[in-house]
Formats: sequence, C-alpha cells, structure tokens
Amino acid sequence: MIKLTLIYCLEIWILVFIIGCGNHTEKLPDGHEITVKTAPDGLSKAFVWLPDLGGFGATVSQPYQVWMQKGEEQKVLIFEADKTGGVHLAWKARNELEICYERAQITHFRNFFVVAEPDLPQIYKVEIVLRKVQKLGDC
Repeated sequence: MIKLTLIYCLEIWILVFIIGCGNHTEKLPDGHEITVKTAPDGLSKAFVWLPDLGGFGATVSQPYQVWMQKGEEQKVLIFEADKTGGVHLAWKARNELEICYERAQITHFRNFFVVAEPDLPQIYKVEIVLRKVQKLGDC
C-alpha cells in the first residue's frame, strides 16, 4: 500500500513539473515581427520580435527578441539582446534551432522550448543553440 502511494505521488509530481515548466505562455510586448522560421516538422515556429521602445527611442538601443510558438497560444521568450545589429534564425534539425548574432549584450537566454500537452503521449522539445558569427550571413 505504501509503495503504491509513493508511486502515485511521484507520478503526480512529475506531471505537475512537466506541465508547470513547459506550458506557460508569456505576453508578447507591443512591437512587430521581422522574421519567422517554421520548424521542419511544421509544429512550431520561431520569430524575431522588435518591441516598441515607447518614448525612449533616442536614448536606448533597440532590443531584439526571439520567441518560440507552438499552436496559437503557447509563446515563450527564448532570447533577448540589445546593442546588436540583429539576429538570424536557422533550423538545424526538427528539434534544434540556432540563433546567430555578430555582437550583442544578451540579457535573456533559454536553451530549450518544451510543451507538454495532456492529450498527446510525447513531450515536444526544441533545443536552442547560440552561435556568435563574424557576419550574420555566415549562419
């Protein structure tokens, strides 16, 4: 009986951890999209977002953000940097996205994107890799 209870508790803990860590959606700030790259499997996409600067345009550097999205609702900020001339996105495999940059002050980076859906048996996971290049065209 104790063994069964421990197994049940462990299963619940793992489920809560997976769903809690993988399925949250962040709010996209006001701004505009400049690049979209759909994953080779067609299940997700990555996009570069330029947030609006409000009234601070002349005094701050334009930040660049990279977001991952699966479905219409599941959006997660993966990368944010300023003091950069831009970023380039390249899918290296169905579950690997490369973010290239020349120079940047990186203020946020997450090296994975995970979505667990209750009605699907598998967890959807993409590894995010950063690569510094001499020219964005090298990516």
